[in-house]
Amino acid sequence: MQRQPMPTNTETTSTVDSSSAAEQKQDDVLPEIIQLQYTPVQLTDVPIQQPQDDWSQLKSVPFGAFKGTPVVLDIYEEPGEDGSRSMLRGYIKVSDKSYLIPDELSSSVLEEKDGSLYVLERYFPVSGKQFYILGGVELFSNGPGRVGYLTYQEEHDKWSFFDVWGKPSFQDLDSNNEAEFIIEFPGLHLHFSDVVFFRFVPDVGLMSATAKPSEHADGRPMFADLGRGGKLIKIVQ
Repeated sequence: MQRQPMPTNTETTSTVDSSSAAEQKQDDVLPEIIQLQYTPVQLTDVPIQQPQDDWSQLKSVPFGAFKGTPVVLDIYEEPGEDGSRSMLRGYIKVSDKSYLIPDELSSSVLEEKDGSLYVLERYFPVSGKQFYILGGVELFSNGPGRVGYLTYQEEHDKWSFFDVWGKPSFQDLDSNNEAEFIIEFPGLHLHFSDVVFFRFVPDVGLMSATAKPSEHADGRPMFADLGRGGKLIKIVQ
């Protein structure tokens, strides 16, 4: 990934080389460069809050650590009102404080299914401060794959939250010995696959860019995905 000089506004760009002599074919129609437009990620505050008296605790799951202290995910059932369904609520417990995840959890988290919990524990070091990504939990939706991520901003001393569809990973895509934070969405229903890239920019915060699907000239779709070995960004036809 070639890093470009940063514009003065909150939108930044970078390019990803999708070409490889060993893999390209003569009739390959892939673009050689995919341009990424980075924009700030909208973060939601995660409040300190205790469960309601009528909520039932169903499970506690180890969920990584923060500054050497174990973090626990507590799962509660919130009863429905007037015949409506009950909902699963989640809290992360850090030391003696409980923080309410500001979205409904998927039942897969309760069952601890594959892809329901991601313990990441990664820092973005910036200007002496750190932005910490604890991990992600699958959220309730009309299909699998919507994940809410819990982050801590040292500069503001607060926990935050954002959600993205797809599976997270850290991969050194540009061979600079620094792993990039990416999320791959395989597609669902009428939505094609894509890849989201993240970076942390001083004085702006966490930013993301999405490699979106495109189309051939005849209208056939191409799908954004990672290439073999995680070393290339390609458009998989």
